[in-house]
Amino acid sequence: MLPTSDLSSSPIFQSLASPTDWLDLIEMSLAEANCEERERPLGVEERRRESRRPYSEPLFLTPVDENGAPLTDRSFSVIGRNVSSSGVDFYTYQPVTDRYVIASFPIPEGEWLAFVLHLTWCRFNRHGWYDNGGKFARLVAPPLPPRERD
Repeated sequence: MLPTSDLSSSPIFQSLASPTDWLDLIEMSLAEANCEERERPLGVEERRRESRRPYSEPLFLTPVDENGAPLTDRSFSVIGRNVSSSGVDFYTYQPVTDRYVIASFPIPEGEWLAFVLHLTWCRFNRHGWYDNGGKFARLVAPPLPPRERD
């Protein structure tokens, strides 16, 4: 597990934009993908402090080494579940053992939006998948090459 102080001192983790820009960029991506907010069933009280949005799109996770450098050869894709202004949760076939990863979200024009993600939980669900989630630590330069335009 990487100490937070190691993350902030590594050049790869220097912020590229203010945190208020993060949600705007993710929301733009969600709008492009025509994602709509699901309605909660009546009688179900939400325990979370902030609203979440469905995000059932693929995203990439790139583990980082003890110095905070991305291990791009270990990047893998996951399926998103929900996104909020503070974090994201997603599905995987196996538990993610890394505590810090770079989460790369595809956005229009073949670009990526990337965040250091501190993974804080994982649980096995009844469908044979693992639910995982974490909190955004900071915006970073994407470790993946630009994508071909959609």
